[in-house]
Amino acid sequence: MKRFCVLLSVAMYFGFAAISYGEDLQEEAVVEPPMEEPIFTSAGPKIEGPWLWMIAPTGEIWGKAASSGKDWLAEARGGSVTEQQITMNGATAGDPVGAKVWTSGKLAPTGGNNITEAVNAIGLGPGNDIDHHVAYGSISLLSPGEQNTTMYVGSDDAVKVWLNGELVHNNPVPRSASDYQESVPVTLKFGKNILLVAVYEFEGAWSGFFGFENDAAYIPAPTVKVSAAERPPLYWINTETGGTPYQLIGDDVENYVGVPNITSLAIDATNGKIYAAQKTSDHTGIIGRADLDGSNIELVKELNNVPHGIAVDPSNGKLYLTNSRGKVQRFNLDGSNFEWNFIVDLNSPQDIAMDVAGGKIYWTEQTGENTGRVRRADLDGSNVELVKELNNVPHGIAVDSSNGKLYLTNSRGKVQRFNLDGSNFEWNFIVDLNSPQDIAVDVAGGKIYWIEKTGIRRANLDGTNIQDVVTGSGYASIVLGTPIARDDVVTMASPPADINEDGRINVTDLLLVVTALQGSETANPRADVNADGTVTTADLLLVIENLDDPVNASAPMSAETITSLDKAMLETQLNILLAQTDGSLRYQQAIAFLQTLLATTRPNKTRLLANYPNPFNPETWIPYQLTDSSDVQILIYDTKGTVVRHLELGHQPAGYYTSRNRAAYWDGRNTLGERVASGIYFYQLQVDDLSLLRKMIILK
Repeated sequence: MKRFCVLLSVAMYFGFAAISYGEDLQEEAVVEPPMEEPIFTSAGPKIEGPWLWMIAPTGEIWGKAASSGKDWLAEARGGSVTEQQITMNGATAGDPVGAKVWTSGKLAPTGGNNITEAVNAIGLGPGNDIDHHVAYGSISLLSPGEQNTTMYVGSDDAVKVWLNGELVHNNPVPRSASDYQESVPVTLKFGKNILLVAVYEFEGAWSGFFGFENDAAYIPAPTVKVSAAERPPLYWINTETGGTPYQLIGDDVENYVGVPNITSLAIDATNGKIYAAQKTSDHTGIIGRADLDGSNIELVKELNNVPHGIAVDPSNGKLYLTNSRGKVQRFNLDGSNFEWNFIVDLNSPQDIAMDVAGGKIYWTEQTGENTGRVRRADLDGSNVELVKELNNVPHGIAVDSSNGKLYLTNSRGKVQRFNLDGSNFEWNFIVDLNSPQDIAVDVAGGKIYWIEKTGIRRANLDGTNIQDVVTGSGYASIVLGTPIARDDVVTMASPPADINEDGRINVTDLLLVVTALQGSETANPRADVNADGTVTTADLLLVIENLDDPVNASAPMSAETITSLDKAMLETQLNILLAQTDGSLRYQQAIAFLQTLLATTRPNKTRLLANYPNPFNPETWIPYQLTDSSDVQILIYDTKGTVVRHLELGHQPAGYYTSRNRAAYWDGRNTLGERVASGIYFYQLQVDDLSLLRKMIILK
């Protein structure tokens, strides 16, 4: 990897701290002699998966790893991931534990070394024998009803089994196995069941076998391939090594470049560049840049101030900078056209962030020892306005323009979130953090990343599922690159009841089952939730049982399409639900949903909705809804008002054109079939005498 700056070269060693397992247990292992495995005539087939796998080292503690009382997941991840968490919530493909991530793989039903073969096949092991480790396997099973059954287990060596948060089996004795060896009574609940197994490897072979009675009914959740890594490349600074940037791609950490005193980074994914702001003295600095691989290093701008935050607007070819002289400055990406008094008289400006789609820049200021604020302006520096006064000192700021949100880290150990206009302030969005600093948002991946004293962490955009990404101290700035295609990455598919695979089980999924029950030719095949070959009321009941969002019965048509309803069919489904003995809120919600569907057959307003994804590259879908049958066309303009594409959609009946198989589609090409350039575009829906316009952006 080439150095980022030839001015100074820093020799580094970067690694993860070795895990301490405490005092070795020196007792001699008690190994049972080989014995003939029992024959279980009522045992069903072994669960082959695919499972999600993780392995963790146990140290050479002489066959006592299972009886040591240690949670080896927690040991490998510093307590941020535990066995109990996984058995309650399940594992997620790509989530890290130590230097590895949960990875999908099948478990062979025969053989005395099937776990070794499984983990080596998916890259978790070194490709040969693996001693002194524990293999964790997680899988979700869908049961069509509550079942009292028997679970069968075999293992080489010791084994533990959890089902839905309960430890149902524990045999800590090393042994050998090539089939089932013991049984335990268990209950599969209605809907999703989370199974977690831990098989401990002392030395030699490593095997595991798991299943239920032959008449038990369940469906393993499927896995699907994804074309891109869940995590984009990360770039960050380590102040403890003089401000040296690092790069993380997947799980490979590199001492990316050797530049001291870096204050902040910015990515220009459109042009494949990384920009760095560097402090060169107490009152001066420079801006440099390189290709994303660290090559082609060049100086962009020398400064008579210390740069703080830096942001890139590739669509307009501009760099924005906050500095030690209370200013926002702007210049071209090559350093020309320097506007040194772009925005002035600011109160200790710190971080800066771009909302290119919304035409705004946002920055943080420190107004007192324990106070601060967020302000914004148009991209040309006009219309400076206050967004939010804060009773803390803001550190990092990130913009999610697609969802209209700002994220802040602050001096009170929190991540805070509010709307772009300062409303809907979530002041305790994420709390109890260890001196959080910079923050970045990955809209496409649905994650926010931030830096703490202990390393880099991430969470979902709604603040849930907090995880460690990289451990260590001294990190000060973080930016995200464009996700890199990795065909080896697999992820668990959405639960079967999540028919549209949007990560939630809600009214949309109910609606998709209703559509399939009508015999629609465009019905989603996942509407057959229990995979019995037909869509029946049983599938509707499975969705209802697994609802994780309240049903908004007053607006049940907002997310999917249904243009005409068979009222007799709906009344039949409603009567079936009313006959159920379950009086839970979920059933009440579903009943209200169907009752509303009986009275709702079309949208009450013609609307042009936000395209998705946005920003995009190279294609996007444009959803809309019609109150009346109309001739429909969509025009796409550039910022000069020139029509670059005309989508003639023909005569469309009233209804919802929001799903990908019904929304308008644009492949990012003009009328000549050429791909258009990065930048802001406008799309216009024309129906009869109505015209609606919205903005979108292409980022390459």
